[in-house]
Amino acid sequence: MELESFLKYFDFKDLNFATNSLLAAIGACLIFVLVRKVIKWMENKRKRPPGPTGLPFVGYLPFLGKEPHKAFWDLKKKYGDVFSVYLGPKYTVVLNEYNVTKEVLSNPSALDRAPELFSHLGNIGFITESGEKWVEQRRYCLSATRDLGLGKNHWEDLIMEKIFAHFMIIKQFV
Repeated sequence: MELESFLKYFDFKDLNFATNSLLAAIGACLIFVLVRKVIKWMENKRKRPPGPTGLPFVGYLPFLGKEPHKAFWDLKKKYGDVFSVYLGPKYTVVLNEYNVTKEVLSNPSALDRAPELFSHLGNIGFITESGEKWVEQRRYCLSATRDLGLGKNHWEDLIMEKIFAHFMIIKQFV
């Protein structure tokens, strides 16, 4: 009895038109989102260093082979000292020369870290910090370790003693 009153209230004769209209609206939204993402991807690609495109989801990983350093060397010959690749879903900029690396890392904007890199650790200290706060904490840590003797001959002597003792242990087993 309730079903009959429900069917009388709603006229389902034009159900086919309503379904087609809904599917067309959903399809138009999907096409709009896809076109927007492609345009955004192309704009970002123009701003980034040159590099190979790779495959969806895996990026350029399948093409690196067993010796990725040689693949990067070949890419250096093709794209120059600075190029970009997707290693899986992560966008990566590769710096191939010492001078280029030094120039990039001496720029303060290159000291920022990706926000999601250490987010799983919580707020545990300078490893999760970025920007000016990280620089301040790094300076403090370096000054504290210098006060303890880092960079002086005392630490070098201790390290050499430990290495020598380790080699002696290995020599006993060989």
